[in-house]
Amino acid sequence: MKADNLVQNNTPADAEANLDSSDYVFIDLRKADDYKAGHIKGAIAADMDACKGGDFQNGVNTMKAALKDATGSESGGGKKLVLICYSGKTYAQAGTNVFSSSARTWTTCSPSKAA
Repeated sequence: MKADNLVQNNTPADAEANLDSSDYVFIDLRKADDYKAGHIKGAIAADMDACKGGDFQNGVNTMKAALKDATGSESGGGKKLVLICYSGKTYAQAGTNVFSSSARTWTTCSPSKAA
């Protein structure tokens, strides 16, 4: 992990204020079936279930593929990345572990941060 990585915790209101910004990519880390059942408009799917269960390389591959589909770049093309999960714990940790293996900056948003 590089020292210039930065995690910012934001409230849902902070995230909502940037939903339409082309500077942001919202990444839904939940299970694929839950994403299909409903997700934030414009969010991309990057199921971290296997990564959460210990298959780190699967998480890396899943994230790279999702970002490449969304931005044309496996690293997100310089966009600000907002991670969406269930509660800000295990799926968020799996996602941040994936990003810790690269020089990326990301933002997490969890329901527990709601005002």
